[in-house]
This record gives sequence, C-alpha cells and structure tokens, in this order.
Amino acid sequence: MNFKNDIIKRFSELELEIKEISIEEINSNRAVFVNAFQITELIGNDKLIIQIGIPKEFPFVKPMLFIKNHNDFTFIPHIERDGYICYSSEDGLIIDSNKPIRILEEAYKRSLLTIKSGTSKKRHLEFQKEFEINWMRLDNVEFVDSFFEELPTELKVIKVLCKKDFNKHIIFDSNQKNIISIIQNIYSCDIKEFTENTGIYIPLRKNSIVNFPYKFNMWSFKQIKRIINKNISSSVKRKLKNLNFSNSDIPFYVFLNIPTNQGNIFLGILVKPDLNKLINTKKFNPLKLPATTVEIIPLSIKRHSLNFLLHRTQGFSFKEDKKVIVFGAGSIGGKIAVELVKAGISNLFIVDKDIFDVDNIYRHDLGFESLYPSKKVDYNYPKSMLMKNRIEISWPHANVESYFMDVLHFIDQYKTLIKSADLIISALGAPTVELFLNNFIHTNNINTPVIYSWLDPLGIGGHVLITNNNSTKGCYRCLYTTEDDNNSLHENKASFAAPNQIFTTSMLGCSNEFTQYSSLDSTDTANLTVRTAINILNKGIDGNPILSWKGDPKQFLKRGYTLSNRFNLSTEQLEEYCKMYVVKNCLVCGRENR
Repeated sequence: MNFKNDIIKRFSELELEIKEISIEEINSNRAVFVNAFQITELIGNDKLIIQIGIPKEFPFVKPMLFIKNHNDFTFIPHIERDGYICYSSEDGLIIDSNKPIRILEEAYKRSLLTIKSGTSKKRHLEFQKEFEINWMRLDNVEFVDSFFEELPTELKVIKVLCKKDFNKHIIFDSNQKNIISIIQNIYSCDIKEFTENTGIYIPLRKNSIVNFPYKFNMWSFKQIKRIINKNISSSVKRKLKNLNFSNSDIPFYVFLNIPTNQGNIFLGILVKPDLNKLINTKKFNPLKLPATTVEIIPLSIKRHSLNFLLHRTQGFSFKEDKKVIVFGAGSIGGKIAVELVKAGISNLFIVDKDIFDVDNIYRHDLGFESLYPSKKVDYNYPKSMLMKNRIEISWPHANVESYFMDVLHFIDQYKTLIKSADLIISALGAPTVELFLNNFIHTNNINTPVIYSWLDPLGIGGHVLITNNNSTKGCYRCLYTTEDDNNSLHENKASFAAPNQIFTTSMLGCSNEFTQYSSLDSTDTANLTVRTAINILNKGIDGNPILSWKGDPKQFLKRGYTLSNRFNLSTEQLEEYCKMYVVKNCLVCGRENR
C-alpha cells in the first residue's frame, strides 16, 4: 500500500501509539490482508492492543479491527472469538474510496465506541442484541427448525422430530393448522421418516437476566440448572419439579424462552445423560441429574413461523387470516398470486381455465420445470394447479385452492365463497367476462371489494381499477360507457392507447393470437395490484380510484400506433383525475341515481 506512511502520520497526529506489523500477526482468516498496523490504547485501566488489518480490496471494503489481547479482559459484546470488533453493519454502508485515511480514522473511532459501550453498565443489553447470533457460533452447535407460530407462555412437554441422515431437529405445535403437510412439503419426505424425542419448553420470567456463555465457553449443566431455577415463576418451578422421564426419552431437549425488551431470545440445549451412570433409568427428572452424568450440546433455533418471517419484510400484517380470490393465473395473475403469499395472505383461491404451455414460458412465473412435472404425461397441466403446487412447495404456510374452470362457471357454483372473500382480484384481461363479474357483484349486493388489473400493449403501461370498496360510485362498466350513451359499450377510457386500433398478432394462425408485452410489464402491473390489495385489506384506500403506471412508448410509436390523450397526463394529473371515469347514470353502479 503506497499510503502506509500517511496512515502512520495521521494516527500519530491523533497522539496514538501506532506501528506497522506483519500481516501474519493478525490471527484471523476473515480476509486476505496486505498491510497491518497496531495501536496500543488505554481504556480505563485496561491496556488494549488493537490491530488494524487492511484487506486486499481496501478502500472499497471497510478495514478490519481486532483486539489482540481480548482474552486478557472481561467478555465484551460485539467482540467475536478471534477478537474481531463488529463496529459497523454492512447494510447501507457507503465508503468513500477516495479518502482511505478518513475511512481508517472513522473505523478506529467507531471501534473505540463499540468497546466503551461494551464495558459500560448496560453491557448486558448489548449482549442481548446479539445473543442468538452468537449462540449459533458456539462449538459443536446443532440446529433446530421451529414451527411454533407463537411461543407458548407456559411450561410444556413437547415432541422433537429428528432425522439423522441430514442432522435435523424439528419442533412444532401439533394443534397448528396444516402443520404436518407444511413440514412434509419443506423437507420433501414423509413425517414418518423422523424419530420422536422428548423436549421441555421452559418460559423464563420477564426481565430475566441471562448472561451469554462467557467468552463462548458453553454453560455447564450446573450453570444451566441455576439459570433456570433463578428465572422461573413458582408455578413453573412446581410443574418442573414433578416431571419424570425414562431412558426411552434419552437424549432429551431443553428449550428456553428468554423475554427481553428487544424481543424473545429462543434457544435450546440437547442433554445426553450417560445411561451407565444413571441410578434409575425408568424414572428420573432431567434437571435433577448430577452434572457429571451428562453431555451438553447447544441448539441454535431457526424460526419458521410465518409472523417471524414476514417481520423481516416490510411488515405487512393483517388482524386475521384473509381470503383472496384471484381470477386468472396468467403472466399477471401468476405473479399476483406469488406476491400476495409473500405479503402474508394465507388463504388464496386461484381460478383459471387455461393449461400451461411452452408459449407462456418467458412471460410467466412458471418455468420449464412446470411443463413436465410428471414423466408419464406431457403438457395439459392447468395453470391454476401448477401455481398452487409451486406456491405450497415454496411457501408452505399458504393454503392455496385451485379451480381449473371458466370464471363464469366458478361464479355460478361458488357464490358463497365469493361473498365470504375479503378481496377479489381479476387479472383475466377479458373485458366481456369481467363486465359480467362486475354486474354479478353489484346486482347481488356483495360487499367484497374487487380489483381489475390489466396491461396496455408494448409496454406503454398498466392499470388497476378498484371497485366496490365501501362505495358504489365507480365500477368496471364505467370504463366502457359514457354519460351521453350509457346503453352502449365503448373502448376502455383508461387506456393509454388511442381507440380503434388492433394490437393482437399471431405466429401460428388465428388460434394463437396474442398481444405483445414483456414479463417486466406484467411484473410492474402485478406489483401495483398487490400494493393496492394490501392497502385495501388494511383499509388504506378510500373509494374506487383507477391507478396506472406509464412505460416507455418508443416501441409502440415506432410501429405506427397512436397514444391516447390520457397517456399525456402527468403522474400528478393521473392521481388527481383517478375518479373522473365514474359515470353517474351507469347501468350497474348508478342504479341509485336512476
């Protein structure tokens, strides 16, 4: 590095005792270091030796700092086993590569702040923040997949499923809906292939203070028993005292729920007693065993709870399970279905009359693997069924029902389901059928909101119409009619394409006609649709606006087509006029005015 003298000069100006050292002196394999420096720093009465490692990629990555003599001091949070100082998160970090000396100076200052906060009176709060991630780094740790949707509040004896061939432990609430099928879908195996063991789930009291294993040295069994006894209520203690197990329950599991102000710390311990040292193997209390008779293995828990996983997204939440019907499983409808599930919709009904064919591949969320899901039969698989299979394999918390039928038949046969749904989304791109659906909803006084979603050709835009959203003013027919002539149907007034143009094309004849648009266009429309759906379900939209996005019209104009006047409106104007499509004397939604 050609500026190492500048580094030494700058840190000397800060009155720091700095020297260059060999990169071999940094006892870490986190990066390939090209230079290394060492600073002696006094914090309180402690003399710390801080090493700065300059990675090969610096200054495009941050420097790494270590406490060389970290084992000589008290256990400090955010200091890892090799002395690495976790002084900054990588998320959103901007490094000005033109100022390498400033980068090093800032990294050093942040490292000192990390060390000082870790030696303050509130250091236990810092340990709590990283408790579970550090637990994962303990020696000999094994992993448990937890399917508890909510962590129990009472002591429970639970069953633990084990599968040795891929070192898997699983815990779940047997009362959870569809839990067995969810587990079987995730691991692609029969639950009967797992063996069953016994576990104890122990909720600790609120405000329990549990210190992380000192310097990553796993607790002894004696320490574990002390932690539990000091931090449980008298009622839990009584129940725990009366528990008895036999040698058939060996090995057994202990799971601790440690409530903190920052959330629940959930961890596990596998206890393996030595049967040869047990006095009574037919009846014993696992937490009364002498420490010399057991082996302890830490268990890190991977949470598979839907609420926990959704919390890592934007945090969409609904007060109760929502039922959404999606008409159309094509390029837009398929993407809508997937994104609804990712947003937390747990009950989805997909209706489509078409099969999935190779022609659909590059516009659809389904790929080539969906063309031939069975070796016995080729082709002729319904899109609705394939979407159901794909979603339930990828996101098994979802409950998806598929209907391989025409929407008109579905409306006729499943009126009760339509009435009970929280939302209906139509991505059919078939105005005649959607006009029938619109009329059916209004004439039967169904209160379910309906979203209509469609694309304009060649990437010029897409649209989402909200109807029946706590207001009768504005419906799908309004788009195709005018105040002056409400008995006739005209071209869609929301379209960004001027009327009286034909956009369909064919490569194989009349039976293969289609309108050109890309997967990106359908993705944009699907995203707008799902965002709108979430807002409706959370009561965040008033009335029945029409929402649109505009694309690049170059290809459209290049082919000699004409844009509508609406395309020339600004984004602000489109928003301002979003309810101007409403026809007061509409034959469907304007009945009250007649």
